[in-house]
Amino acid sequence: MSDTMIAIGGCHVAGYKVGEENSFVNVIAKATGFILSHRAPQYQIKKTTGIREKINSCHPDVVILQLGNHEFNASLEQILKKKNTDTENQNEYPLPDKKDFSKKPLLLPVVSEKKAAFLLRNLATPFIWGYLVYKNFKHLKNIRHIIKENPGTRFVILSPIPCLNSSDNYIRRKAARCFQWIFDGLPNVKFIDLFRYIAVDKRYFEDPAHLNTTGHKILGRIISQYIKAYKKDSQQPLAIAV
Repeated sequence: MSDTMIAIGGCHVAGYKVGEENSFVNVIAKATGFILSHRAPQYQIKKTTGIREKINSCHPDVVILQLGNHEFNASLEQILKKKNTDTENQNEYPLPDKKDFSKKPLLLPVVSEKKAAFLLRNLATPFIWGYLVYKNFKHLKNIRHIIKENPGTRFVILSPIPCLNSSDNYIRRKAARCFQWIFDGLPNVKFIDLFRYIAVDKRYFEDPAHLNTTGHKILGRIISQYIKAYKKDSQQPLAIAV
C-alpha cells in the first residue's frame, strides 16, 4: 500500500509565485515517494477545526501543516500610511520668503520621515509581537491537542518561513521559539527551526515574502530528510506540521 500525505497551510503549499509543480510539497512527494492525496492552501492557525477534520477524513500517513507566516508579521503599513492631503505636493513646512532667509525657520522637521518610520517600526515591533502571540496562543494550544489526539502519528513542526523583511523576521524568530516551547515534551514531535536552514538572502526569494524555486527545493529537501529518517526508524504513520 502506498504512503500518502496531505498538505495544509498558506500560499507556499500551493507554490505561490513558482507554481504547484515547483512547490516544496511536490519536492517532498518526489523525494520520498509519498502520494499527495490532498492540498489545502490559504489555511491559518485559527482554522484548527478544519485541520482536525481533514486529518480525520483523509487518514494520511503524512500531514504537512505550513502555518504561521500569515499570522506572524510586523506590518505597519496602515500605521505608517500618510493621509492624502487636499493639495498634492503640499509643503507642510513652508520656507520663508527669500527676504527672510537670514532668519532661522521655526517649523523645520526635526526628524526625517524615513528616520521616523524606522524608529516607529523598531519601537513598535516588540509590542506587535506581544499582541500576535496573545492572539494566536490558544490556537497553537489547540493544534497541540490535535497532535495528542494522534499519538501514533509523527509530527515535524517547522517554524514560520523566513522572509526578507527584518521586522517580520524578528517576529518569526520569536514565533519559532514559541512553537518550540508549546510543542515541547510531545513524544511524537520533531521541531525544525527554518532560520537555521534557509538564509535570508535574495537568491532564495521571488519577492520579499515568498520563496523562489530554489527556496522551495531547500525547504522540501529539509523536510524530506526527516520523513525518510522517521520512515526508516519507525513503522508508525508519519505526520508533518510545518
